[in-house]
Amino acid sequence: MPVPTSLTATTGFARRYSYAAVLGAVVVGLLAPEAAPWLLAPVLLGGMVVLGVAHGACDQFVVPATHPVLARSRGRYWAGFLAGYLGLAAAVGLLWWWQPVAAVVLFFGLTA
Repeated sequence: MPVPTSLTATTGFARRYSYAAVLGAVVVGLLAPEAAPWLLAPVLLGGMVVLGVAHGACDQFVVPATHPVLARSRGRYWAGFLAGYLGLAAAVGLLWWWQPVAAVVLFFGLTA
């Protein structure tokens, strides 16, 4: 029998934790639907801030990637990239909050 390494132990814990988090969110939604947005929004927002937008699905739309001429200097490139990336992240986050079904459709369309 193989000895579990710290990587496999962490992976197993992370998997169980993610299942527990999703189950907890579903329970909150079922038991207290009117309070769910107030309870879950900070957790979801924190996850977006810490983890970012899944798969980098919108990276190709960031200004330096679409208009490299606009980024002639290194500092200008990074300023444009960060402004574009964070702006897209905010737009995607707002779409998820405002129209979750449309956000899922758009996400699958961009990542397919």
